Amino acid sequence: MMKKLLIVLVAALSIILVGCFIEDTGITANDNPYLTTGGQPYSGPPVVGSAQGRNVLITVTLTFTNGVITEATVIDEKNAKGEGESPGYGRPVVDQAAAKIIKYNSVDIDIVGGATITSNAIIEAGKKALAQIP
Repeated sequence: MMKKLLIVLVAALSIILVGCFIEDTGITANDNPYLTTGGQPYSGPPVVGSAQGRNVLITVTLTFTNGVITEATVIDEKNAKGEGESPGYGRPVVDQAAAKIIKYNSVDIDIVGGATITSNAIIEAGKKALAQIP
């Protein structure tokens, strides 16, 4: 009986702790606008950066309005065989990255286990794009 109670308590505690980790940060895009070197919120042409992923080049394009990322595209270029990032690992990260960049107004998105190289390439490409803000 004690063993079952202990298992139930551990399971309940695990659910509570997981809920704490997936809670939204509450940070909004307006809390951290991207500024030009002149200190004004950036609203210019899209900026682009690229970095090598596991299999191919990853390109991130960011569009801003008043210092907030309003549009993001993450593309894994195709190689000579017409292949991009691996379908089971890297491809899902590429597919989900743009929405995360816009949601958090940041290119510092979570690194996905099993797709670390692709995740890091997206972050690096995003940082290179941000470096293009005048």
